[in-house]
Amino acid sequence: MALLTERSAHSDDGPSLATVLAPACAVIAVQLVAFPLPLGPWLQGVVLGLLNALLALGLTLVWRTNRVLNFAQADMGTLPAALAVGLIMLSGLPYLVGLVLGLAAAVAVGVAVQVIVIRRFRHAPRLTLTVATIGISQFLIVAALLVPRLWHTQVLTSRGSMGYTFPIPISLTVGQQVFHADDIFAAIVSIACLVGISLFLRRSDTGIAVRASAERAERASLLGVPVARMEMVSWITASALSFIGVFLQGAILGFPLNATVGIAALVTALAALALGGFDHLGAVLASAIAVGVLLQGVRWHNTTHPTVGYAVLGAVIGVAMIVRRSGSSRAARDTTSTWLASLEPRPLPRPLALRRPAMVVALVCAVIAAVVPVTWSTSTQYELATLVSSPRPPRSRSGLPHRAICSIPTSSRGFLPVRSCPSERWASGTSPHHWAPMSWPWWCCWEPSQG
Repeated sequence: MALLTERSAHSDDGPSLATVLAPACAVIAVQLVAFPLPLGPWLQGVVLGLLNALLALGLTLVWRTNRVLNFAQADMGTLPAALAVGLIMLSGLPYLVGLVLGLAAAVAVGVAVQVIVIRRFRHAPRLTLTVATIGISQFLIVAALLVPRLWHTQVLTSRGSMGYTFPIPISLTVGQQVFHADDIFAAIVSIACLVGISLFLRRSDTGIAVRASAERAERASLLGVPVARMEMVSWITASALSFIGVFLQGAILGFPLNATVGIAALVTALAALALGGFDHLGAVLASAIAVGVLLQGVRWHNTTHPTVGYAVLGAVIGVAMIVRRSGSSRAARDTTSTWLASLEPRPLPRPLALRRPAMVVALVCAVIAAVVPVTWSTSTQYELATLVSSPRPPRSRSGLPHRAICSIPTSSRGFLPVRSCPSERWASGTSPHHWAPMSWPWWCCWEPSQG
């Protein structure tokens, strides 16, 4: 681990501060020009942006570890958040107790997803795993919708009269905007989580091991890092951050438990991920806060058309993907990370690619050589075959070459212990292979008949 720490200290320099803040500054500039806000609502947008940053941070951790977009990121927090809200509002548990139990449920969800699904697709192409996260999202949505049935109801009211609010009665007024205890608690918790995750990744041995696994899994494994365990840590952290973000945002804006509750949070996190370049945590977090402020401005100016915010987010994601440049980190260059791309088609090596024309020509010639002789007559096949046979005539048991024996008249061969001439066997049709080429030229032992 000391070697990993030393390597981390001497790793490649990250992007400059201007590069990190450039996307966030561009989004804030758009908000100031197109959707201006008073100071109070603008600060509330910052609070909501901090909560969105928690989801974006979990999304980035999974992306850097496994090189896959986790479309179940928001729903991994929605299921335990629904359970925590039900425990607080319907079972009457204290706020903090329900929060802790919901956090434990989020950890359990992260472990289950990683063990049951992610580990089974360890050697699958990344597109396959991405589709698998969509299936996980659908399953978690259905499970979250079924949570209220544990209390024989179908609706979870979000806040206020039924007690889903922070128990300490504090408030803060900025201009005309009143920040309740939920807003203040959400800001404090989100900042503490972001700072804690940053220190965890930079200072602790486990955090350094997680970063090493994300940078180059094979090399980290050779250095003794348990890569599979570090992947589980990343998924657990992502699930816990998602739960905190969804739970605290529901206390501020309401928690309508329906099939679309996680989509808004996921789209916001994806916008921040695209603006941050998918790799740099600082750029992603700054972009998430800026996107939260932009959405607050859109809601402020379009109170009767809340869907306008999704259109603005879609435009932000499109522009970010168009102007985004490929990352320069080792993790970005090593696109496979821990997921093998053995099932993906790869180009042939250059020497083999250069030999392909010659291989095709040789194959065509071989086919022609095998097919064309079939169309020839038997005599043509025999004559051509004898031309390529051995030019040296074989010898008989008497020691004389067949050429010399065949030159002796037939009437004078009786005393020689030799077999009949091959040409005679051919002419009489007694050869066992009438069409087959012989091992000596037929003209070496043939002579015209003597009448």
